[in-house]
Formats: sequence, structure tokens, C-alpha cells
Amino acid sequence: SVYNIKNDNHCNNDNSHKYDRWEKTFGLTSKYWKRRNGADHILVMSEPLHGFSHPKNRRGNYHYLHSQKQLSPPIVISIELSTTFVEMYPNCARKNILMPYPNTDGKWFNGAYDQQTQELWAKLQVPNISESPAALQAELAMVADDSSSSSSSATESSSWLLSQSRPLTQFYGAGNHGSCKLLRQRLGINYRCSESGKLANRFSRQIKYQHGYRKSTFCPCPGGDSPSAKRHFDALHAGCIPVILSHDFVWPFTSEFDNSKSRQLAAAAAADSEQATKRMLRTRDNDDTTSMISPIPLSASDFALRLNASEFEGRKYGNQCQEVWNHPSNSSSSSSETPPQPKDLQSYLETISSSEIERLRTGALQASDLYSYYKRRPDLPENPLRQGILPDGGAAHQLVGMLSERAKGNLWPACQKEQQQQQAESNPSMIDKVLSFKC
Repeated sequence: SVYNIKNDNHCNNDNSHKYDRWEKTFGLTSKYWKRRNGADHILVMSEPLHGFSHPKNRRGNYHYLHSQKQLSPPIVISIELSTTFVEMYPNCARKNILMPYPNTDGKWFNGAYDQQTQELWAKLQVPNISESPAALQAELAMVADDSSSSSSSATESSSWLLSQSRPLTQFYGAGNHGSCKLLRQRLGINYRCSESGKLANRFSRQIKYQHGYRKSTFCPCPGGDSPSAKRHFDALHAGCIPVILSHDFVWPFTSEFDNSKSRQLAAAAAADSEQATKRMLRTRDNDDTTSMISPIPLSASDFALRLNASEFEGRKYGNQCQEVWNHPSNSSSSSSETPPQPKDLQSYLETISSSEIERLRTGALQASDLYSYYKRRPDLPENPLRQGILPDGGAAHQLVGMLSERAKGNLWPACQKEQQQQQAESNPSMIDKVLSFKC
């Protein structure tokens, strides 16, 4: 690969002939790379499993170490890291940049999908929240407390997403694939037999996920081929609270990715973080593009739930939606005891209070602003990139801020030292043997 022409190992000690092939192959000088051994250069991995190589059945840490060169001097910008990798190499993870999945479909941010959802719901005569058997009691209580929710305008996207009623407890549509196949299978059958699944499936041919997300309180997000998926961020853009069922998933811009954010969040909490965030966002809207921008830290617990995936791998329902723990085939002939009831996501979500839902939904819209590549506005074209409109949303500002923090490759030395300590204290080959992601 192009990168392997220049690099022989992670720490990359320079020598006089290392760059001869590079200069001969591409006709470019290596003097800028040599300046800081590449630590002020940028590598972009635009897909979760994108890299310089694609060895079969080698995911997990192996992918980040060898396919994406995350332990090498350059700043690697990617859209996925794993909890396992961050815990093993916190300084190297911080040396790089974790970004949200790009969404450049203007309909997510100009109110088109909001309006489309309302019109489709009315056309199909889908039950509203007061008539829906799939609505949470907590949502009904919130509607009773806020009679103005039914008159919200769909032209103001953020206000509409916050104030509208949601007749579905959850909306789920992930396929049965990847390393977390069992979890996905069980979530699927339990969802299909829930009131949310029954109601959504009545209109499954007409209701796409961008519509279902806008009418659901929660959006389950299990791991699959990799820990992350675009749905994690689309849920936030639709005002749906993500339910993370993946041990290795990492939210960008949070302490899950960068431990230094914990100190920033603590300081923000002491100074009223919500108002501070709003002030910083207003400053960005009016700021000169050449000014220094500091990235805003997020707390994942403010906008998403994270559950232990293994607790939801039980099967509550059979193929005919009968409760399997009451089915004769699920009981031993030598025992009259009823098997333990499996943990069901729908039942868990029904225990969450109105105040907690309101808190998480408010946080979800604030997180969406920082994870959006385009600002919400009614005049945004459906395909802004085709119109030559560059990203101007929170994610673009965050990227500029994080690049400024990593200027001149100043975070590389800590990563290099961390690797040296790892090699001295443990067997590096054991780290390479993390070949899969954890559900």
C-alpha cells in the first residue's frame, strides 16, 4: 500500500533510505514527512472497516493496529474505535480523531423528513399517541403535561423533534448478521411480538426507518459487523434516544474516546453545562473561521442509554409470539419450576420515567447539533454537496477544534511512550490477538 511504502513499524524510527521508494514512485518530496516523522500528517478512514489492508476474519484491535495504522505517528481520522482499543491505548486513541458517521442528506436537517413523517402518518391513519397501544405511559404523561405539543411547527426542526408526541416505544429494523447475530435475532423476535413491532409492521411497506425513528421514543442500536452504525447518529438527528447494546461502541467527542474530556465535563457541570454549551454554539455561529475553536465535550449519559447486551439475548417470545417460558418445550419434565423470565427490552424501556425521557431527549438534540455536518435550516438543499455547500454543522467545527489541539503532532509523543510501556510490561502479540469486537 501507499502507507506501507513509508512505514515499516508502529514507532517508525527514521533512516536515510526509508523514503527512497516513496519519492521514486510518486515523484514527491518526503521532507515535510521527515520534519516530524509524519506526526503532523493526516490519514482519513472514511468507513468503519476501511484500512490499508483487509485481512479475512481480523477485526478488533488487529484492524486498528495493522489495517488503519492507529499506532503510527500520523493523525488518523476515523468514524469508529472500540472500547477495548481505547482502554488498551488511551493516549494513542486521543492522538487520533473519532468523528460521527457523515450524513449529508439535506432532508434530515431541513425539515423535509419531519413534514413527510407527519403527512405519511396521517395518510396511513396510524394511531396517534392517545390511541396507540405501543406508546409509553411516560409519553402519555408528558403529552398531558404539555398541551401545546400538537401545535408545533414542522418547519423548526429541533423544536418539532422535541415537542411532538411519539406513539411507538421503540423502532427496530437491524438485520441478523455480524458478530452479534444472536443478540440481533433475539431483539428482532422480541420486537416483532411487542406492541411497537406489531403496530410498525402493519405499515412496514410505507414507513421507512427515518419515519419510524421520528415517531419512537427509543431506538435500539446493537453491534453488528462492527460496534457502530449510521443508525446511532440518525437516531439522534430524529430525536430518538439511542439504546446502545454494544460493549465496544464509542461515542465521539466524549470521555469514552478521550479521558481528558472528563475533566472538561466536570468543569462545565460546575458552570451550568447546558447554558455554557449554548453560548459556545452561538459564538461559533458568529465566529471568524480563522479563529481558534475549542471542541465541546459531550457526556454520553446525557443523550443515550447503554445496556449490557448479554442481558438481552434471552428469547421472550416464540415464532407465534407465545411466551416461551410458559411453553411446555421450555420446561424440563423432571422439574415443575418455571424457567427464569428473560430480560425483555420493551419491558425495560417501560420502566423509564417521563423526567428521564425528557432529559435524554433534550440531550439527544444537543448531541445531534454537534454530530451534524450541516446546521438545521429550512433552506438547506436535499443534496448540499452537489450544490457546492460545504459542511457548516457542529461536526465540522468539532473537527477544526480537534485538529488545532493536535497541531504539529504534539500528541504523538505520549502515544509513542505508551507503546513502549506496553511492550515492556506485556506481550504485544496478545494485543494483536484481539481479532473481534465485543457485543
